[in-house]
Amino acid sequence: MLTRRTFLGSAAVAGAVLGAPAIVRAAKTTTFRMGHAMPPGHPYHLGLVKFKEEIEARTNGAIKVQVYPSGQIGGEVQIIEGMRLGTVDGGAAASGSIPSAGGVPRFHLLDMPYLFKDYEAVEKFATGEVGEEFRAGLPNEAGFHILGYGASGFHQVLNAVRPIEKPSDLKGLKLRVWEAPGAKLALELMGANPTPMAYGDVFTAVQQRVVDGLTNSMTTLYQTKMHEVTKYLSLTRHAYVWVPMMLSDTAFRSVGRAEQEEIRKAGEVACAYWRGLIPKDDDSYEAKFVEAGIQVNKADQAAFREHVEKGYDRYAAIVGQANAKDLIAKLKAVGGY
Repeated sequence: MLTRRTFLGSAAVAGAVLGAPAIVRAAKTTTFRMGHAMPPGHPYHLGLVKFKEEIEARTNGAIKVQVYPSGQIGGEVQIIEGMRLGTVDGGAAASGSIPSAGGVPRFHLLDMPYLFKDYEAVEKFATGEVGEEFRAGLPNEAGFHILGYGASGFHQVLNAVRPIEKPSDLKGLKLRVWEAPGAKLALELMGANPTPMAYGDVFTAVQQRVVDGLTNSMTTLYQTKMHEVTKYLSLTRHAYVWVPMMLSDTAFRSVGRAEQEEIRKAGEVACAYWRGLIPKDDDSYEAKFVEAGIQVNKADQAAFREHVEKGYDRYAAIVGQANAKDLIAKLKAVGGY
């Protein structure tokens, strides 16, 4: 069984193996502008900074990276669209944004609730054949590469109304969700009333009771100070949300083959490091919520999973492609349940 300790150890080993720089040199310096929506100090940022360090070392400074946090060069949809338009070179965005902004509907499936049981299952997807199948062909389909799978982590429910222990407790609650049909369907299947909203608007919306709460990882919820306008954190672990590290095909092709290989290696190293941050954050931020006066409870995750499983076929309908059910079966096979 993969524990937090062995998970972090394996991530470090992977980084050591892939991380030995094979320095290449180029006649010119190329700079990639990469952005994300979260604040500095968030795993999104730390993952991209790790990529910056890796690729600059591997290419002896021939490739440089500028990292823009906090939505400075756009939100998640804008980053994906910007890669296609040539206004952004890359960045990090939740996989649920790829279907609408990138036109690749299979990524709706990664928002299925109770798909990944634990960190061992997460690694099987991120480093295995199923994860590779999801990102294969993206340069032609959407104009960008997935350099590796970063993540937001396991999502929980934070709200200002009541503790959530079972599916019926969500009835009538308006919970913010990002603008992704797969994520919206997940909350519907769980029993909530999902309300799509940009993350930057959520704090005020909860404060004014436009919505009752939201779901996200404990890291994101705490770093964006959502504990200041809520009362109850329920550990549902209903979704492990993927946040791929992406680079536009235009940017990728702007350098030679040797540099392209170093980009691939640096991306995998950075994302292994990024995923390794999540387990320890789970423990530390849960303690911070308690210290902040938030009531924390563990939801009946088995009851929730039983409640949502019957709705998995609705994801195949959202994807609308002949291989959708086959992909769902492959995901469930690595999901650990």
